[in-house]
Amino acid sequence: MDPLLVSSLDIAPMWSARHRLDALAVSRTGDMPVYCVWLVLEGSAIVTVGGRSVSVEEGSICLSYLSQGRQFETRSDFEWLSLGLRLVVFGRSDFFARQSLPAIWRPDDKKLALLRGWMEALIEVYGIDTPACQIVCGGLSRAIFGEILTGLGDHFDDHAPAHGRMPAVLELLNADPGVSVTDLAKQAGYSPAHFRREVRRWTGSSPHEFVTSYRLDEARRLLLSGDLIISAIAEQTGFQSLSHFTRLFRDRYGIPPGRYRLLSLRGEVER
Repeated sequence: MDPLLVSSLDIAPMWSARHRLDALAVSRTGDMPVYCVWLVLEGSAIVTVGGRSVSVEEGSICLSYLSQGRQFETRSDFEWLSLGLRLVVFGRSDFFARQSLPAIWRPDDKKLALLRGWMEALIEVYGIDTPACQIVCGGLSRAIFGEILTGLGDHFDDHAPAHGRMPAVLELLNADPGVSVTDLAKQAGYSPAHFRREVRRWTGSSPHEFVTSYRLDEARRLLLSGDLIISAIAEQTGFQSLSHFTRLFRDRYGIPPGRYRLLSLRGEVER
């Protein structure tokens, strides 16, 4: 899995909980476009998601995508930790769903203890509506998923679709968010027509829409993480003017950038 693809990941926890089922029980959930991490504390079960079944047992970690629901059939008393995640790459929530999930990882004892500690800590703070706890939840979720991606590296490398030169596009945008769409295509080695097709295939949007969205994401990050003045942020992220930036930012987030920064400092918008 290319680290640049992972670095562009937008991640947010949807739930964090501990569960237990008796032996020979069956548990089902409905469809939801959410990724789920299960860390098995005790027992074993058969997990079926989207018609594909895998065996999970004590000490194993399972990553799945629940767009088609899931079913547990326990073989013994079964206890596990679960973490629901919203994951978006290139504006798409189904990117990792194409990686032949569910997938199983059996970490060593040290790594398992680390992940269990993180997941239990997340259970403790999840749902506490304070800015500090929201930051902790986001950081723990990213750390947990990052470790799982590393652990499942061979699995993802075997099943990941070819992504061509899209990592080069991300590198160029990271280096210069103000780069034009024409120069971006040229420097990444695409013809204009091929670039339009590739960006549409990966993001579902046009190159102009994708680049604008990227710039707005970067501007939002700068608003939340630093003290640059708004006009400097607009210039640094490649917008033609402060008024142009303000209009596009308001269209996306519902409020102008200055007010967004103020509300974030009060903990009144999601960071």
